[in-house]
Order: sequence, then C-alpha cells, then structure tokens
Amino acid sequence: MRFALTEEQAGFAQSLGDLLAKADPVGAARAWASGDTGPGLAMWKRLADQGLSALVVAEEAGGLGGSRVDLTVAHEVLGHHLAVGPWIESSAFLATALTGEALEAVAGGCVATVALPPQVPFALDADAAERVYVGTGAGLAGADLEPPEGFDCGANQGPAICRRTQVLLDGHAAARAAALIHQRQRQLFRLLVAEYDPGASRRK
Repeated sequence: MRFALTEEQAGFAQSLGDLLAKADPVGAARAWASGDTGPGLAMWKRLADQGLSALVVAEEAGGLGGSRVDLTVAHEVLGHHLAVGPWIESSAFLATALTGEALEAVAGGCVATVALPPQVPFALDADAAERVYVGTGAGLAGADLEPPEGFDCGANQGPAICRRTQVLLDGHAAARAAALIHQRQRQLFRLLVAEYDPGASRRK
C-alpha cells in the first residue's frame, strides 16, 4: 500500500499555499481577532474560488467529489497559514451534512458555521457567518438564521444532535486535527526563531 499524496493532491495543496502566502493570513488573523472580519472574508472568498468549499461535496451536487484525504491535505495548509473563519465547520461538516439549496450555498462559498450540542456547544465565528446551523433531534436547523451581535447559537439548545453527527464528526475531527498540527508546528517554529534569533521577527 502506498502512503503518499497523489500529484493532484500535492498540486492542490501547493496552489492553496501559494494563495495564502500572498494574502497576508497573519494580518487577516490579527484583524479578525480585533473584530475586523473584512480581510478574512476576502481571503475566504479567494479560497472558495479555488474550490475549497466544494472539495468534499458530491459531484452530482455541484462539488468536486473529493475524499477525506483531500480534505485533510487542504486543512493542513489552512492550519499552517493560520487561515481564519469556520472552515472546518463549513467545508468538513456542513459540506457533508446538508442537502439541496443549503448545500449549494456552502459549496459556492457561503460562510456557514454550526453548533452540535453537547459535543460542539458553540458555533465558531457565528457573528461573521452568513448562515448558522444548530443540530437538533430532527437534523440541522436554522438555515436562514442571521445571528445578532454576541449571539451564541449553542445556548439553550439542549442535548439533541442530528442523527448523522457521529459519522460526520469523523471527517470533521480529521480536518481539525490536520489544521491544529500545522498551527502548533508554526507556533513552535516561531518560538524557536525568537529563542535563537530575537531580531528575526523585527526584520520580517
């Protein structure tokens, strides 16, 4: 068995990395943290135009029909470059949980997030999202919800989650792990640079 990326996967990762390297993701992350979502949302659109939002959406639904490996490769790049926004919620979970018009919107680059209490009680970046979903006993609800400032879509929703949650969380967890690994690697690198070459960060 061959455990290596295909040329297509490596090429996609390279194209995402090149895009992010030119987009000042660190500056976008700083702005996002201070409440200015403009740069981050502009970067989101460029990534969606590259096909990231539709990566694991089935081809018959207008997506690219990618695999979990494709998804993990993409999220390694996102984590490495500190990309902001609910990418895991949108491209890893909702892209496989939704159907119909809602799925088309996510595949097309709509900024969407989700809360799945009790496992995931809060919806990440709900204030910046165009659509916020909440897992209920009957499935996902809240497709047209526009959250007010400070809204916590995980609050008071009870313990019920959608029936497919556990299966879908497998892909969700793989993408999150890939992103976190590369975030930690980058943070460690910066700490080492600061330790052995304190002037490096000022020269950048």
